[in-house]
Amino acid sequence: MTTVFKELPIITVSSDHNSEDFDCGEPARNVWLCNRALSNQRSDDTRTYVAAEGVEIFGFYALAVSSIVRDALPSSMRRNAPDPVSCVLLAQLGVDLRYQQHGIGRQLVLHAMAQAIRIAELAGCRLFAVSPSGQNLVPYYRRYGFVETQATPPLMTMHLQKVRATLAAVADTKAAHNRSDHR
Repeated sequence: MTTVFKELPIITVSSDHNSEDFDCGEPARNVWLCNRALSNQRSDDTRTYVAAEGVEIFGFYALAVSSIVRDALPSSMRRNAPDPVSCVLLAQLGVDLRYQQHGIGRQLVLHAMAQAIRIAELAGCRLFAVSPSGQNLVPYYRRYGFVETQATPPLMTMHLQKVRATLAAVADTKAAHNRSDHR
């Protein structure tokens, strides 16, 4: 039986959350959540958000501000861009193995996209980027519209105009679904 989760609250991680029981299947990511998320947050290096109920963490992501050398980008992203090109980096993403395949990763990515837009409105920024932890995740990020770059370490990027369009399409789909539910 597959459990489908309604949207979970996504909030900044705190010492109240239980990260010790979290296991996304990637030991390095689990260790990062347990040992680095709060200290990186205190030092303003990253901001970590969790999909959680009470103290239980279902999934998390971390954002950082970064930049990418212009020549590493696809030509459509280089046009009229400064060097380096500013980006919001989806630095970490993980969903607990017990809750994978239930839409939590999608909720987290969409929330991260919305946060990237907020950051761009405050400080200006051109791209949203992610560094997939392995080649097996490249197709996952492609589904959202990320494209590969020539950057080292490997990065995938999306122009913030596309992020805005993606979020608008998701909002339109939700609104249409809500309208059909109320008929």
